[in-house]
Amino acid sequence: MLNKEISEIKKQLDNELRHIHFSNENNVLERSHPRTFLQKIKYWWNKEITIPLVPVGAIIVIVMGSALTDELGSLNSQKQVISQQRQLVKIAGNIYWNDLVEEELRR
Repeated sequence: MLNKEISEIKKQLDNELRHIHFSNENNVLERSHPRTFLQKIKYWWNKEITIPLVPVGAIIVIVMGSALTDELGSLNSQKQVISQQRQLVKIAGNIYWNDLVEEELRR
């Protein structure tokens, strides 16, 4: 009984689809089963790549963090060297950097 119904449905489907023909069979076969070297390269480049977001994000954060801490460390050492070279001067109750005062006096 079930086989009879399936065969009737199959006949009806075949009857309805008899006017429809698939014309790109060769193109599909060439893409799915490449034969030449060029087709194989195109097939290989056509693959989807999935990139895991969490590990890549963690690596980026670590690299950026290490670069930032190195940069901040060098800035702090530069500020210490500069501040050791500069002297504060008190003039008329106000405190100024000595090099800035000397620069203003030269003008």
